[in-house]
Amino acid sequence: MTRSSASVDYLSHLFAILNREQIGYCVLRNYEQLPIEIGNDIDIWVKDGEQQRFAEAVYLLAKELEWRVVNYSPRLSFKGEGNYFLARVSRTIETIHLDCWTFIYWKGLVYVDESQILRNIELHPNGFYIPHKGVQAATMLLKNLLYHSTVQEKYKQSITDYSNADPSSFLAVLRKPFGEGISYMLLNSAQTANWKRLEQNCAHLRLMLFLRAAFLQCRSFYRYLSLYVAGLFKRLFSPKTGLFLVFIGPDGSGKTTLANSLINSEIKRFFQKKTYFHAHFPYLPELKRFLFWRGSNIKSSPLPVSPSPFNLFRATIYPLYYGFNHFLGHLLVWKTRYYGGLMIFDRYFYDYLLLKQFLNCPRFIIFSIAKLLPRPDAVIYLKSDPELIHKRKPELSVSEIERQQKICDNMIDKFARTYVIQTSVPPEEAVAHIEAIVLDLLQEKESAKQ
Repeated sequence: MTRSSASVDYLSHLFAILNREQIGYCVLRNYEQLPIEIGNDIDIWVKDGEQQRFAEAVYLLAKELEWRVVNYSPRLSFKGEGNYFLARVSRTIETIHLDCWTFIYWKGLVYVDESQILRNIELHPNGFYIPHKGVQAATMLLKNLLYHSTVQEKYKQSITDYSNADPSSFLAVLRKPFGEGISYMLLNSAQTANWKRLEQNCAHLRLMLFLRAAFLQCRSFYRYLSLYVAGLFKRLFSPKTGLFLVFIGPDGSGKTTLANSLINSEIKRFFQKKTYFHAHFPYLPELKRFLFWRGSNIKSSPLPVSPSPFNLFRATIYPLYYGFNHFLGHLLVWKTRYYGGLMIFDRYFYDYLLLKQFLNCPRFIIFSIAKLLPRPDAVIYLKSDPELIHKRKPELSVSEIERQQKICDNMIDKFARTYVIQTSVPPEEAVAHIEAIVLDLLQEKESAKQ
């Protein structure tokens, strides 16, 4: 992705500061076009003991150049190592994702000898340090192999080329964690592109990595393991960085369009995972499979369209059944927040208060169930002129749209913090408004961690 002048300026200044302050670092991979072009993130290794100085440089430069660190997620239990998500708002949102590593590890087991990295780096013509080719080959090979039991397809050719060009640094960073014999096996397999051999021996590699760490590097093993476990517990009890957003509004107000636009916008770079749900969580089968009105001509949906209100039983059974389905979503929402993901829900449980077919369901039932369900970080209420909504989607009459909007007006801040977005403007303007809301929510969560 080609970066704007502001992004190029920030990255250029950051590398200059790291060089001037003699902070030990290097950009691990995907650096060929930096700082003009980058991928999803910038993987940076920082020498142990200098993580705090690196963090200070990131934050101070962000303040100086009018960037915002909207999210910082530490990987271990000390500040400095982890993911930095920066944003700058001008006419559009610009983002930078810095992924800082000191210990390159799998499950707390270090698989690249960090003491050898600083001895095997060089200055790139664009003004930042990079590792020697053998170090790059070793890290590219083992990251996906240990985590996912496969060698990442896009790196295979580079691994083979780099390991042949620089076998000495390849072996230098692997001897300590794996030993001489396995290091040579890894080198030979990388040089000959024998990926099948590596993938078949993945379990053995993990076992040997564990045994050597536990019995031959006892002090560092327990240090790394304790940092890893402490980091997990710290994340468990610290404020969660992910977001759960709910879109409400009558049919035709633009919920699906704007939700999809948001997921695919620049804002997606702030989140490890993005999920989108329409109407219900994917736990229980649709109610119509079990009930007597299954053969009706109503569209297959947990929130069916009907020209008139259902009877009391039918109007009540839907909120009860799907309310339980939403209740089961607590764990999924928690995991989304814990892992720094973004969950967007279009037609959440609150729609049972809007839709005409559920008018005969006692309101206290819907409100009581709603209190037991996952609470969104924000409700995005999409509002527009009823005539315009009717023109977009004529299934609802203007009077019905007005009735539903009145209910939405009365729901503001009742279930969660609610933002009203006017959708009579061009879609890109509405998305920009929602992006700004997301940035503010992330900034609040970041401030709560300080």
